[in-house]
Amino acid sequence: MKRASKYLLIGFAVAVLVIAFICFCLFQPPDDGRTLAERRQIADACFKMLNSSLTNEDDIKMDDPRIPKVIQALRPIGIIVNQNFSVQIDCNGKPAEYFLMRMPGRTNLWILCAAGPSIHFGPREVLRMEHD
Repeated sequence: MKRASKYLLIGFAVAVLVIAFICFCLFQPPDDGRTLAERRQIADACFKMLNSSLTNEDDIKMDDPRIPKVIQALRPIGIIVNQNFSVQIDCNGKPAEYFLMRMPGRTNLWILCAAGPSIHFGPREVLRMEHD
C-alpha cells in the first residue's frame, strides 16, 4: 500500500508541475524583442499608413517611399492596408507578422498583435491603445 501511495504522490506532483508550466506559458507576456516605445512607434507608423494613399493600393511595393522608416526597418515582405480598419505586415524576421486592427464594437480602441514562430500560442496582443 505504501508503494502505491508513493506513486500516486509522484504522479500528482508531476501533474501539478505540468499544469503550472502550461499556465506560465499561456499567461507570460509575448516577447517580440521590442520595448513598449518601439511597439508604439510601429503602431503610429501603421496609423500613418491607414491615413495615406497606400489604402488604395492592391499591391504595395516594399520600396515604396510612402512606407514609414519604422515599418521598413521590420524588413517587410508584404503589407496589406484595409482602410480605416487594419494593417498587416508580413516580416522577414522575428516576429513573422505584425497587425494592427480596430477592436470590434469599439471605434477608438486598437490592438497591435505579433505572430510567428517566436510568439507562442498563436497571435498575441503586444499593445492596446485608444486612437481617433
